[in-house]
Amino acid sequence: RLSQTGEKISDRYGQVGNRKNPLSIFSGYMMEIAPAKPENIAKIAALHRAVLRHTTNSRLGAWFLEKLYKTLIENNDRGNVYVAQEGEEIFGFISFGYDYKTTKKILKKNISKKDALRILSSLLKQPWLIKKLLTERWFGNFLAKQPSPFPIILTLGVSPDQQGKGIAKQLMDCAVGEMAKRGYAKIFLDTEKRNIRAQKFYEKFGFQKYGEKYGNALFVYENHVE
Repeated sequence: RLSQTGEKISDRYGQVGNRKNPLSIFSGYMMEIAPAKPENIAKIAALHRAVLRHTTNSRLGAWFLEKLYKTLIENNDRGNVYVAQEGEEIFGFISFGYDYKTTKKILKKNISKKDALRILSSLLKQPWLIKKLLTERWFGNFLAKQPSPFPIILTLGVSPDQQGKGIAKQLMDCAVGEMAKRGYAKIFLDTEKRNIRAQKFYEKFGFQKYGEKYGNALFVYENHVE
């Protein structure tokens, strides 16, 4: 993992430090990019709801997001969650899976009957969300049918008052570097087709549009694997 190699991080975005203790300088203070810990879960979920409030996962509630990130952190051999932090404060996060189909199975397996009832209750209170959830499920099934492994960035978010300082680029570079180390030549991600701002950011980073399906734009990044 990034914290175990001690290799130099690329200075593509002005990073300093090494993979054992990656640090970045933003506006005169030190920002650490590090694997998320269990004690970070509540703060990650809260930040997710703040910056990705229109997503289905956010609409289902903080409990659902905490379960999602807890599952990803506990199964970090299949993917992981990284955070941008200064001390105890979390300013950004990124999550990714080494194979979408495997990650989807793990997340689904950790949804209990009680959880399913809570999801149903949320849908009944927000009936407009049902169509959105179905569309996301269809898109998820489409992704699951792609050849494995299908490494994918799942979520990315930065606190509004910290945006524009390069934190998202640092988090992306960390995730891409982690997957490159594991030999993945291509990395995928998706966003809503109408989210032009996000698409411009991904294209600036180096992603290219791969296609569109069910209202989502799919992007691919060609990784430089040695």
